[in-house]
Amino acid sequence: MYNESMNTKTLKWIALILMTIDHIGVHLVKSPSMYLTLKIIGRGAYPLYAFMLVNGFIHTKNMKKYFFRLFIFAALIELSYLILYLYNGTNYLLRNNIMLTLFASLLSLYLISHQKWYIKILTILVLVISYLLKIDGSIYAILMVLFFYLSPSVWFNLLALAVLNFVFIWFEAMPVYQWASLYVMPLLFFYNGQYGKINRYFHYFYYPLHILVILLIKVLFKL
Repeated sequence: MYNESMNTKTLKWIALILMTIDHIGVHLVKSPSMYLTLKIIGRGAYPLYAFMLVNGFIHTKNMKKYFFRLFIFAALIELSYLILYLYNGTNYLLRNNIMLTLFASLLSLYLISHQKWYIKILTILVLVISYLLKIDGSIYAILMVLFFYLSPSVWFNLLALAVLNFVFIWFEAMPVYQWASLYVMPLLFFYNGQYGKINRYFHYFYYPLHILVILLIKVLFKL
C-alpha cells in the first residue's frame, strides 16, 4: 500500500500549499463563499504537519536543535505581527502562527514521553497555557499531535481525528468545516516512511516570508 513518492518531502509540499491557500483565505479574501472554500481546502494542512511533527520527534537526532528552530521561527512570526500591530492596530499576536503551535506540541510530546510521571503531567500545563493564550489551534491542535503520537496506526490516527473533530465541533463550537481536516488522512496510508531530499530551511523560512508577503498585500491594497 506504500507509495514510493509519498515520503516526508511530498507531504511537506502538500501541507505547504494547503496552508498557503488557507492563509490567503484568512487575510485576503472578502467573499464569504470564497473564504469558506479556501478554509475547507486549508483544513488539510495541520493534520499533515501534526503527523510529520510526530515523525520528526521520533526520529530527530538532536532534540535541542529541533526545539530551537521552531522557537526562533515562531518568534519571527510574532515579531512581524507586533510590527503590524504597531503600524495599524491589527492584532494577530499569538494567532495564526503554526510554528508556535508546533513548538507547544513538540514540548507536549517531550513531556508526555518522559519516563517520570510527574514530568508527564506537565503536559496538562502546556494545554492550559495554550488555551489561555489562545494560540493558533490551541488545545485542539496539541491534542491532535498527542493522539497521533499515541496511536498505533494510521487507522487510529483517522479515528482520533474524527473523535477530536466531533468533540470540538459539538462542545467547543468549532466551525463545522473543520470536518474537512479528514480529507488528507488517506494520504497517510500511502506514506512510505522515507524522508526524501528536503531543503529543510526552505520550509522553515517559507512560513514567515509568505505571512509577511500576504500581510504586505493586505496593507498595501487595504484588504
